[in-house]
Amino acid sequence: MQKTLSPKSTVQERKLLFDASMQLIGNGRFLNATMQEIAFQARMSEATVAYIFENRTHLLADLIEYTVGSINDIIDEATRSSVRPFKDRFFDLWKRLYNSYSSTPGLPALLLQYDVLSKNARSVKLYPGHSQRLIEFFSNAPSGLLDVSDAETIAYLFHENVLTAAQMKTRVAGRNESANTHMPEMLWKYLAESN
Repeated sequence: MQKTLSPKSTVQERKLLFDASMQLIGNGRFLNATMQEIAFQARMSEATVAYIFENRTHLLADLIEYTVGSINDIIDEATRSSVRPFKDRFFDLWKRLYNSYSSTPGLPALLLQYDVLSKNARSVKLYPGHSQRLIEFFSNAPSGLLDVSDAETIAYLFHENVLTAAQMKTRVAGRNESANTHMPEMLWKYLAESN
């Protein structure tokens, strides 16, 4: 069972542990890491880590919850204003998610390894908020712009496109960033022409 600390120390210490865990996930080492290794990566004592999280499973559950909350904030921020044209909000959302995914070591790997936000039914049951926000965004596209009869598939394609671009950036050092500007444009064109 997770233990409670003062809010100030919880925020700081959890952030260190989340960052360390993301590094380990990005390197493919989290599944085999001991709590001692996670503590070392976070530059914290093993006793402090054990006080905050009973085990790696609790740490991972909190990390995923924190990550989904952060992604929800990005989606809400990018899609909030209905005054802006839908297409502008589409590209803004793509860019914000891409920047977040590609600038956070381990985040693309976390989203893939643990099926966070995928079309997988297990993921939707565990983390319905994020998937639902993307589905709602596409469901509310203006009539005739996109075929939103299957907004869930559109949301899935959109998210996979962002995730693929972020993975390519993190895997290929010195990759030309302009290549990623074409990915959302191609996706938009595909979705609009499918209508």
